[in-house]
Amino acid sequence: MTVPVWHFYQSWFPRHLSTDRGLSQEQLKISRILYAAAGVGSLLGGWLSGQFVRRGVAFASSRLRVMLGCACLMPHPLAWLLLRSGNVHHSSKESSL
Repeated sequence: MTVPVWHFYQSWFPRHLSTDRGLSQEQLKISRILYAAAGVGSLLGGWLSGQFVRRGVAFASSRLRVMLGCACLMPHPLAWLLLRSGNVHHSSKESSL
C-alpha cells in the first residue's frame, strides 16, 4: 500500500525537482532529508506502536493510530523546507492575481 508513495519520494520527486524546478545537486539535499526522516520515522513508529500495545491498545489499532498521526504531520515539514529554501516558483499568472 505504501510502495507507490515511497517510489514517489525515491525516484520521481528528486527528478522532478532537478528537471522541472531547476534545482542543483546541492539543492536536492531535501530528498536526502526525506530518506533520513523515513528511516527515523520507521523506527520511531514501531516503537510508538509497541508502547500503545503495552498500554492495552489492540495491535492493529495501535499501528493505525501511529500511521494516521504521521500522515497528518508529513506535509508540514516538507512545505516548510520548500518555502525556507526559496525553491517554490510561482508562475506569472498566479502572481498577477
